[in-house]
Amino acid sequence: MIKDLIPLEAVTARYPAAASSRKLQLSTTIALVVLFALTVIVVSIGIAQAETLGAMVEDEAGRLALIGLIFAIVALGGITATGMWLTAPGARRFGQSTPR
Repeated sequence: MIKDLIPLEAVTARYPAAASSRKLQLSTTIALVVLFALTVIVVSIGIAQAETLGAMVEDEAGRLALIGLIFAIVALGGITATGMWLTAPGARRFGQSTPR
């Protein structure tokens, strides 16, 4: 009965061209890099104006907290990169069809 309501055989899926998605990925990557650099600059200026880094490094607990923060940032970046690498689609070459 559902085949009468939704004719799935007659509907074809249309996918965008690969070149347009590459342009989108490139522009998104460039935008993310620029925003990340801007964020790093703004945060470093804020830390320099607040003069908290000097007081933080003088104390042993502050140094440990700073090292822990750096380790946490690097670890989260590594986890994200590993997840992206494991879930990335296979490389497609022009003229080859995808397996069904």
